[in-house]
Amino acid sequence: MTDTSDHQRPDWFQFAKDAIDHVAEMHIVDDDGDDEIPDPLHDREDETHRGKTAKKSQRIPRQKSSRATPGGAPRTQSGEPRVSLAQQFQIIQLCATFRSPRAIADMLRPGAITIVEAGLLDIETTEHLICSALLPAAIGPSPRPHLSIRRMDSRSSARESKVANRLLDEVLVEPGPLLVIVDTLTALDPELIKVVPASWRLVPPNRDILRTFIELRFGPEALGQMINQVPDDDSLSKLTPAALALALRLADPSAITAALNHRGRAQQDALQGLDAIEGYGEAECVARQMSDDLKAWRSGLIDWSDVQKSAIFYGAPGTGKSHLARALAVTAGAQLVRGNFASWQAAGHLGDMLAAMRDSFADAAASRPAVLVIDEIDSVGDRSEPDPRNANYNRQVVNAFLEQLDRISEIPGVIVIGTCNAPETIDAAVLRPGRFDVLVEVPLPGRRALRRILQNGLPEKTTDADLDHLARLAVGKTAADIEGALRAGRAAARRANRQFSADDIIDLIEKRDPRSTDHRHRIATHECGHAIVAVALNLAKPKRLALTEWGGGTWLQHEPRAGTLQDCDAMLTHLLAGRAAEIIEFGNAGAGSGGSEASDLARATRLAMHIDTRLGLGHEGLLWRGSSEHSYLDHVTNSARVFDRLQKAEANATTILEENSACLREMARSLADETIIEGPDLDEWLRDVRRSPVQAIGQSGYSNSQEPADETQNCSSS
Repeated sequence: MTDTSDHQRPDWFQFAKDAIDHVAEMHIVDDDGDDEIPDPLHDREDETHRGKTAKKSQRIPRQKSSRATPGGAPRTQSGEPRVSLAQQFQIIQLCATFRSPRAIADMLRPGAITIVEAGLLDIETTEHLICSALLPAAIGPSPRPHLSIRRMDSRSSARESKVANRLLDEVLVEPGPLLVIVDTLTALDPELIKVVPASWRLVPPNRDILRTFIELRFGPEALGQMINQVPDDDSLSKLTPAALALALRLADPSAITAALNHRGRAQQDALQGLDAIEGYGEAECVARQMSDDLKAWRSGLIDWSDVQKSAIFYGAPGTGKSHLARALAVTAGAQLVRGNFASWQAAGHLGDMLAAMRDSFADAAASRPAVLVIDEIDSVGDRSEPDPRNANYNRQVVNAFLEQLDRISEIPGVIVIGTCNAPETIDAAVLRPGRFDVLVEVPLPGRRALRRILQNGLPEKTTDADLDHLARLAVGKTAADIEGALRAGRAAARRANRQFSADDIIDLIEKRDPRSTDHRHRIATHECGHAIVAVALNLAKPKRLALTEWGGGTWLQHEPRAGTLQDCDAMLTHLLAGRAAEIIEFGNAGAGSGGSEASDLARATRLAMHIDTRLGLGHEGLLWRGSSEHSYLDHVTNSARVFDRLQKAEANATTILEENSACLREMARSLADETIIEGPDLDEWLRDVRRSPVQAIGQSGYSNSQEPADETQNCSSS
């Protein structure tokens, strides 16, 4: 039988054993404080939410006799452990964090300031275990100096947090030792974080902690039998507290490790990294850069200030924005934490909603390295929009969200990803650099990406010919559509009691397009018009054209622009090129350019108005007018001026497309037949497009603003 020798144990093993033994020998008396002895070791701050200072004494429980078990953990006369399994594991975690009694003794030096991040461990529990287990194990019966203890919770309301930080400021000037226990550093004032000593952050579960737990609970012989069966550190650190607790309560060490290994494999099988996906365009490049940065930071190769730490992925529903963020976390080896405005708002009234928001940010800080994914971030709202009924509510929500973004940005190890469908509706303060550094579109998957999704979901025996055929049928569908078809196909095969195959999903993917040939041709012409004008004006590089279930789309890779009036006019010309192409080919325009706030006409109207009101390039000169589109356009002269600018932009687009009419007609027919054109095929179609300088539409000028570039991020149309 293999035994566990001392050199295989971590250097803090004896420290953990002494701490658990000390707590096991104590008996807590709960009835009316009887037989409790006040301990002058420390004072504790309670009722901070009322702004009061309520000093309470820690009690030293009297000792009772106990008996040992083969595993070494003392038990009561009835055989029950004196220390709960959860407390045993938490004490071991704390000892692995501090590593030696010396670190605990240093906590008591005059003037010492010790900050402990409890993470997902309860703050009060952390305080109790430090005082009742680690301190006695570290200094024994030595005289104990007065120790001030403060608890700070990042989940507290803004008012509670302000009071707690004020009380902390008061005790900071005292000469005695101070212990500050927080769930995460975001509980502290950002300015204080910069000047206080580095915090002790609770070590997440790892192999050494689990091995120590097993040996102290069951004895070294039990550990020796299955020492190599313990899961690796990465798997253990990603287990949820519930999954860990369910395994630790088992009565056999082999059962514990088997349960943990099973849970770890199940989590790993459900996750796909960035190497298992493709077809996300520029967004995939951004995700890979963020993953590489996070891994480089963890390895000490770069500073946190050099990490690209935030981005917003936007696009049509079902394009896989959240899936891309999850793959980023998997590839970076980071914990995935999710939150969204819908679930926060479902918590209740405004106070409950803000508390739920704080919880998500606190969970991310406690789990770092972590990727915090905020779905439906466009639900944050926009304070500039006139809404007298909800203005106060919206303002408080946006302000609280900005505060959380600013706090989390000060904490190394947390990447924040927002996902949404309509980034143009997000408050401008949320989108500024430093809060979200990158705004990038997640397109519909191309044919190669669709083939990869199908290959991953179908049996290995599926032929290349079947995969190619299915990928062609699936063009225009989202990743969610394909995954739904795969699930439905598997269910159909189970009901028929046969093996799942490609035949089970052909009918699910090959739905007849209800649009007429002329309708498809009109959509294709519209998208080709956008692509040709983008190339002619050197505005962007088209990456993909596709017919989709809701219309069509043109995906572009934009070049940085200076934001001049000429750049704005070029963007207006491009936005109206789809409509101009329809008029050239069919003699009239369809309604595809209009509709929602994200439509070509809506975006062109906003840009034409902002040239006058916000960019300093038009009629209003140096004045910046933040009025809404509706109020500004209610004035006849304003709307006439904006209309004139749009009309001239459409005329410019018409001129460019007439010069490239042969390319427009032939490429549109090909797109209508093939459903998608991308990559080298698209480059070949656009190779001979004639370049045309944009014709000036209005008053010249210059602006340092990058707003025109923001206006052009999504050039898909319906």
